[in-house]
Amino acid sequence: MKEVRFPVFERQRKLVLSANQVVYTLILGALLLLHLAKNYEAGERVEKAGKYIFFAGSALGVFFMIKQWSVRKTLMGRFNGTIVFSEGSIVVHEKEYPLHQIEKMEFSVRDYEDKVEYSSRGDFNPRRSNGTGNYCKLKLTSGETVKVYFQLLYEGEFSKMRNVLTAYYLDKKISLLKLTEYLGIEEYEDIQRFKKTLPPTIV
Repeated sequence: MKEVRFPVFERQRKLVLSANQVVYTLILGALLLLHLAKNYEAGERVEKAGKYIFFAGSALGVFFMIKQWSVRKTLMGRFNGTIVFSEGSIVVHEKEYPLHQIEKMEFSVRDYEDKVEYSSRGDFNPRRSNGTGNYCKLKLTSGETVKVYFQLLYEGEFSKMRNVLTAYYLDKKISLLKLTEYLGIEEYEDIQRFKKTLPPTIV
């Protein structure tokens, strides 16, 4: 039986100094010093310090804006094991969930490594993804819910799950609409062609 594996990513909270925090702390600090120098006669040194810090913050902002297109975001967590999909079960950290124990399943598979994420103006943080924003959520017959994040390395990698996902659809774990969504089949004509490849008694 064919298996498909993906690295499991465990999200963790980390204290990380971001590019935005560095740039805006310097610029706001510089503006405060310039304000003090102008309105409270804090002295020429304070004014010079404010100008130097403002220049440093602006220069760093330009540097980070150029660099952000080639740098991946900081990993907020760690990789730990794999999630293994097969036509009869899903295995997470060596714990197996047979299909008969799964009532429904849901996937989010829009992320992949080096995907460029656009953001608002004034954002200096890296824009390339680590591909760890994907997840599989299982609703078990016991009432328990299991949610696992995993990594995709390139756009369309999840399409190698085609046979496995079709088996999940035939076992009524996902709908036809979700099946075509997960496989990236979007055009009406493509969906109709795909439906013809499925057993006619199931469609």
